[in-house]
Order: sequence, then structure tokens, then C-alpha cells
Amino acid sequence: MFPEDYEIPAWKLTLLWIAEGFIQRRPGKSLEEVAQENLVGLVARNLVMVDKSNARGEVKACRVHDMIHELCRSQSAFAKQNLFQEVKKSREGDFDPPLSEISNSRRLCIHSYVVDFLRKKPKGPYVRSFLCISSKITHLNNMNMRDIVYI
Repeated sequence: MFPEDYEIPAWKLTLLWIAEGFIQRRPGKSLEEVAQENLVGLVARNLVMVDKSNARGEVKACRVHDMIHELCRSQSAFAKQNLFQEVKKSREGDFDPPLSEISNSRRLCIHSYVVDFLRKKPKGPYVRSFLCISSKITHLNNMNMRDIVYI
């Protein structure tokens, strides 16, 4: 879901895992602690690279190696599993993939043009997560919340 070479804040990643139900409770530990342990485990296996850490050595930000990122992308697309869908805007100004093709996706990630995307009122009845990643600050001041409910 995150773009290639994107610096992923550890707090955002672990909360996303918890929200998705990927983290299971363990006696005496919070979900956040279990998620953090899982992240450390991925780092130990060299599946995730530490980008920033705090004074205690805890992961503050990480990146996914390019080869692992591509493996994840290819596996999620394998057999049309619809695990996640990146939505981008083409040079012609259309969304890629077309909005009609996102209806079966479980997770959507849009990297820019968030307001334009929402104004199109896309339909995604199976969407569990909607992640917006943009290098620009996006304001939804003029958006009606009813426009966002369509997703």
C-alpha cells in the first residue's frame, strides 16, 4: 500500500495492522506492544529496513526493500485477490485503474489527487482501508462528508 521507497512511520504501520486485525492479543501485552514486536521481527529478518530510531533503539520509521515491495505487489495481484489497489492519475488526467475497477478492492491507496478522487464518488463496497499518501497537504474543507461515504 505504501509507495516504493516511502518512509513509513512505525506508529502508522502498527496502528494499520491493528485496525486490519492482523495483530492478535497476547496475555499481558497491549496490541501496540505486540505490533511493535512484530515490526522488530520483520527488521530482524531483513524484510523491513529501519530508517529512523529513537534514543532507546525503537523503530520510529522504516522502509520496505524494493525487492520485497515488488514481491508484495505481485503476490497481492496474483489470481486477482484484490488485497490492495493503488490508484494513480495518468498523464491524460484519468485515474488508473478506472474507478469502475476498484469496486472489489479491500484496500485502496491513493498517492495524490485525493480531492479529485473523492469528487468522482467512487464505489467500493468491500473497501476496509483507505490510505491517502501525498507529498502535498490536502484540505478537505469544501468536501461534504456524504461524498466520502461512497467509498
